[in-house]
Amino acid sequence: MKKESVEFFLYYKGENESPIKSGNFPLYWWYEKCFYEKNKNPTEEEYKDFIFTLIDQKISEHFMSFDKALKDYLNVEKNKNCR
Repeated sequence: MKKESVEFFLYYKGENESPIKSGNFPLYWWYEKCFYEKNKNPTEEEYKDFIFTLIDQKISEHFMSFDKALKDYLNVEKNKNCR
């Protein structure tokens, strides 16, 4: 796996399993991993299109708001530290 292809991912960095088991981190990690496996060497633009579509169609249902869902997805540190 080329490191460059996942450097712009926020959660998935090429691991076989999520390095963190709590909070929303494993969920976001899983979405990114599945995207990477289906689209080897995606561009940053393809990744951004996927993430915005995912947040709009899936994650925002949980948060009842696209803005809240986007904010949660981008808050990697909170998702790492959630217990």
